[in-house]
Amino acid sequence: MYKYISLLLVLILANSSFAQEDVNKVLDYTLSYRGLSREDVTTPIDFFDTAEKSPTNNAKLILPIVRDIMINPLRSMTWIDSLSEFLNLDLESTVNLLYSRCLSVNARSPIICPVFNEEDEDTFGNDLVFEVKHSRNRFEILSKSYSNEDMDFLNKNLFSIFEESDNDDTSNFDVLKYNIMRDSSIYISKKTMDLLSRFNMSSIYSEDLPMFMFWCHNAEFQKNQIRKWELKHYSNKNIEGDFYYYYDEDGIRIAVGGPDKNIYNGSFDIIIDFGGDDIYNIDNDNKLPFGKDYRGGFGKSLKYIIDLAGNDYYTTRSNFALAGALFSSSFIFDKEGDDYYNCQSVGLGAAIGGLGLLYDESGNDTYHGLTFSIGAGCFGVGLVVDRKGNDTYIANSYSQGFGMTEGVGAIIDNEGNDSYLIDARSLDIGRYEDHFVSMCQGYGLGLRPYYAGGIGLIIEGSGND
Repeated sequence: MYKYISLLLVLILANSSFAQEDVNKVLDYTLSYRGLSREDVTTPIDFFDTAEKSPTNNAKLILPIVRDIMINPLRSMTWIDSLSEFLNLDLESTVNLLYSRCLSVNARSPIICPVFNEEDEDTFGNDLVFEVKHSRNRFEILSKSYSNEDMDFLNKNLFSIFEESDNDDTSNFDVLKYNIMRDSSIYISKKTMDLLSRFNMSSIYSEDLPMFMFWCHNAEFQKNQIRKWELKHYSNKNIEGDFYYYYDEDGIRIAVGGPDKNIYNGSFDIIIDFGGDDIYNIDNDNKLPFGKDYRGGFGKSLKYIIDLAGNDYYTTRSNFALAGALFSSSFIFDKEGDDYYNCQSVGLGAAIGGLGLLYDESGNDTYHGLTFSIGAGCFGVGLVVDRKGNDTYIANSYSQGFGMTEGVGAIIDNEGNDSYLIDARSLDIGRYEDHFVSMCQGYGLGLRPYYAGGIGLIIEGSGND
């Protein structure tokens, strides 16, 4: 082990001295000082021998790229270099490539793109309502693979796959009691993973992404057309301000806000806002992940917010509320302005079974999340893309480029002087009395020894970070 640690240190130094040379020449030059060749840098792992069980050949859902790099460590060099191309891709290509390259999910281009008729409010609104209902019908189909007992178990134990201790009782400060509690929870965590692994995530992004991409590409055009409509003033418990369109029937809530400040409170399926320093107090009506009615939980629906201008404030007291997906898709597109985003768990580009995406084109933004946030994915993709601005990312744990089983969590920040901060509050009581764990900033984690981990990425373009 020490031989390879020394090798790594020398390689870093050599790489900075010969930055303009071919990397293979630099590597060969460095290895020669240890009497080694590239063929000597291997890991003796056997994924295929089933005669004798081991953590490697017994773990489920090892991503192909992870398997490849574990067998051939030098493969990581070229793979990491290839990630820089994400900085030059458009959003749709980025998502498709994350699914195909990291998760090996067939990333097909959408065949049907949404078409909206903005000639009048009713026709336009009907199109939006249709999209929400279509998304809910798809959830009904996907959820049929789960019984009511399965959904009840997930409702109660979904967060068992994350180990937190900041809110635990004092028994966790006794290591022996802590180990007993940890061991007894293995069954629950494993069963949770078993249930999550049944979910078919491929249809989620291929059907929901076209809707989001339509607004990213055509929002300005739609804005110019919709501005011909009459603005109406609303003031109720859910919205306040001037709006072009508002729909609140049959459990579906849609709002199209005007150019000035608007306030949004509660749960929404779709929000489109054309300007103003807006306030989004977005919450879920039901605090359970899938709701008391398992076939009517908020995991059922596509949810998105489109905001074209203004210094906006996004906050929530609920999990899965702001660009946080559960067996679904959830998006935020903010075109410009210095914005503040604050979420609880599973938000700001986070997904458990699905696609959670936050796309911010410009502005000096602040992203503040707790657990499993700001680019976190498990059985899906959680992604934050920020194109411009001096941004600040703050989180507690399992965040900022965190990938769990069959998941990818990523932050792609093209430019700006950015700060990535971790406010760790979870005591690592299993090993220390005064250390904290975060599992953040490009971190992959699985459920040992049953399920392999995912991929966590932070891809930075330029700036003093």
